[in-house]
Amino acid sequence: MKLKHLLLLLAKWTGLFALSRRATSNRLRILAYHGINTTNPQFGNFLFMSADKFADRMALLSKWGYPVIALDNAWPPKAEKPWPPGATVITIDDGWQSSCQYMIPILQDHGYAATIYLTTYYCIHQFPVADVALSYCVRTTKLGSQLHIAKYDFGPYTIDSEKQREKLVDLARRKLLSLRDEEQRQSFVRLAYESCDMDYTEVERNRAFHLMSADEVATTASAKIRFELHTHRHRISTSNSFTLEEELVQNAAIIEGLTKLLPKHFCYPNGLADKRAKAVLSDLAVQSATTMRMGLARRETCGYAIPRITDGQHVSTLEFEAEMCGFMDSLRALHHSIGGGARQERLPKMPKKY
Repeated sequence: MKLKHLLLLLAKWTGLFALSRRATSNRLRILAYHGINTTNPQFGNFLFMSADKFADRMALLSKWGYPVIALDNAWPPKAEKPWPPGATVITIDDGWQSSCQYMIPILQDHGYAATIYLTTYYCIHQFPVADVALSYCVRTTKLGSQLHIAKYDFGPYTIDSEKQREKLVDLARRKLLSLRDEEQRQSFVRLAYESCDMDYTEVERNRAFHLMSADEVATTASAKIRFELHTHRHRISTSNSFTLEEELVQNAAIIEGLTKLLPKHFCYPNGLADKRAKAVLSDLAVQSATTMRMGLARRETCGYAIPRITDGQHVSTLEFEAEMCGFMDSLRALHHSIGGGARQERLPKMPKKY
């Protein structure tokens, strides 16, 4: 990481950042955020960040002169209305309650438009998102903790190393997904917290892992804060059955009912595009679909596989600047042209959800 930091500093000092910004001024920057965690913003890698860091990022966009435009005004590209140089779109995935509590006021202070890709099951059913709450329990409990949930024939397992912790996250998640309904899932997570001597009632009280409620969505929706598609249950398939159309129809009906606006843009759950999705998205007249592939969008980019710049708590200001100015995008293009073949990119690690 220190070597990367030094190389980026050298690129900036020698004018490569400025050159990259000019060279990529006609490309679209789509920023991807998720939620705010006030107690542990490092949890989940790209899933959460601190409110202060998000506020700093929004201030930097203004300081550096990147014009923020609404997704509706950016995509699909219009020949008669080119993007302003350095045009930037702000997107926020999932619809976490913390996005409403912390991010939206910051956006409003700057007068920025933003798109919130809302997954609707946990919006309508106001429980903590079971998978994420469970992951937080296992990943943050102290070493030496024992996870034993006799009611669901799980364990006992002792978390005696970081390697064991990660294995147990996967085991617990698989067990959670095997349960038949939300009542059992919430019961399983509550018992996991009790087993690790952690307080699940506090998680419920502070809504750290809740999505926005229906009322919060309805009162937040505006010309500048638009809610768009992210599936109902944060999935596009289940039991080897491709369910994207069903998920989107249900997702769209709830969003339109709450906001009185028909959603027409989509973000893939976990940011992973599926080649089967294009026909479904086209049939449903969805106008765009964003991924978590890192990069800038060009006018000729496939509208159902749009890259974004995924920002997070661990991303330094220098790295953020390197992405915004297009330097990293140019490096990726150079690597691709030298290496040839299919472009392989490492996606940010995200907890699988819902």
